[in-house]
Amino acid sequence: MIKKKKILVIKDNVELYKGFKEIINDLNIDSFFSFASSEGSRALGDFGDVECIDLKDDNYVNSIIANYNLVISLHARQIFPNKLVKGIRCINIHPGYNPYNRGWFPHVFSLINGLPMGVTIHEMDEYIDHGPIIIQEQLIPYSWDDSSTIYKRLLKLELKLIKENIVKIIENDYTSKVPETEGNLNYISDFAKLCKLDFNENNSFENFANKLRALTHEDYKNAYFIDKNTNKKVFVKISFSHEE
Repeated sequence: MIKKKKILVIKDNVELYKGFKEIINDLNIDSFFSFASSEGSRALGDFGDVECIDLKDDNYVNSIIANYNLVISLHARQIFPNKLVKGIRCINIHPGYNPYNRGWFPHVFSLINGLPMGVTIHEMDEYIDHGPIIIQEQLIPYSWDDSSTIYKRLLKLELKLIKENIVKIIENDYTSKVPETEGNLNYISDFAKLCKLDFNENNSFENFANKLRALTHEDYKNAYFIDKNTNKKVFVKISFSHEE
């Protein structure tokens, strides 16, 4: 049984949250967990009664540093301020294979630019999806995958790595490594640029197909072009299936 600690988990993904709670219950971890979500999280209604937290509020940050031993980010949609990551150990569960395609929707960019995709658990510093890596595992996409099927596989991989490493993470009983390169960083503005299709772009059909499947995610309206007659957006998706 590990020594009891106070841990704050900031989460904005329902599946990851539910899986995380199952893991800590199954492992009978004797620590005190508090859960919070970002203000305005789209998934907030599915969490039940949880606290909303704003990391731009210095009062919140000071309270976290004073009252907790560890902070864990489960796809938290907030930037962790420098004061927080320097004042307390913060761990990020990230659906990307650092240092490649750090930032927004890493698997989307990996499908398009061919850089490795996967899952990384790392210590947080003042930079986005940056800091020493505790554990990571690569995921190889299938040729028929789209953004949503890859994301579901990444969630399962994240939960696998959490289950295998959460006790050591809580006890700070691990060896981390600094990435050899800075990699690359993508912002939400970069994703927005991807979504607008350019019919005059010269590229291979394979690259066009990869871009469309990277931007196909369930009911989200991502890829689009502008209709010349109405000047309105026309949204585009692509569907793949494989032979059994």
